[in-house]
Amino acid sequence: MRAKNKILHYIVYFTLIPTNMKKAIIIPVLLLSSIIVRSQTDFQYYNIALVKYNMSDYEGALADLTRALDNNPENFSAWVLRGSAKYNLENYTGAIDDYTRAIEIIKGEEKKEFKLTIYDQKGNIISSSGTATPDPNLAVPFFNRALSRLASGSYHDAVDDFSRALQHGADEVGTYFNRAIARGNLGEHREAFEDYTRVLDFEPDLAQVYYRRGFTGHELGRHEDACSDWKKALELGFEEAAEPLDLYCNTESNGSP
Repeated sequence: MRAKNKILHYIVYFTLIPTNMKKAIIIPVLLLSSIIVRSQTDFQYYNIALVKYNMSDYEGALADLTRALDNNPENFSAWVLRGSAKYNLENYTGAIDDYTRAIEIIKGEEKKEFKLTIYDQKGNIISSSGTATPDPNLAVPFFNRALSRLASGSYHDAVDDFSRALQHGADEVGTYFNRAIARGNLGEHREAFEDYTRVLDFEPDLAQVYYRRGFTGHELGRHEDACSDWKKALELGFEEAAEPLDLYCNTESNGSP
């Protein structure tokens, strides 16, 4: 990226994971954004917006970020933060558009692609392939766009974006957890079960993950595993797990394991 100044901002915010359950899990997400400053006004509007965003004034942040983008339409961080403001305002379509623009900026300015071409002895091309290099800057907009698609019910697209976010180094716990939710909504219970298991490999004491994996295991006919997961969730303090334990696992009341 070419600019006179490059300022790094670390933005820590908490994303409320969309859920149909009674409780939601809150996972911290670290945004690393590179702001391309082409004018003092651009920088000022962004910083004012950042303060408003952190105060949950999303409408105010949105207005200032729009002004920042009027001054510098290539400001990657402004697109990302404006997308997050729209997400918090439940404007998921607008958020998706802004995250998409941020992705386009990174891909346009940093085309990191290794292309392997194989020739025969006569110089004819036998095969050609390209592999994109992981870029940590892309992890943020892909993950956030996936959350927006998940919230809007676009589950196939959400799964695709969560997978891309992982390829670019996104936080494994939050990404696998949310991809599992999207896959569960698609009826892909086996894949969802695997994603929940990956989350527990990283964080073995997340009660809600056991709770959710219990329902996924139940859908797969793995009733003993489901009961074990609900029991673990209850032991970790997730009281809602008592209901499925009593309904599906209490042998005295229903005679099933």
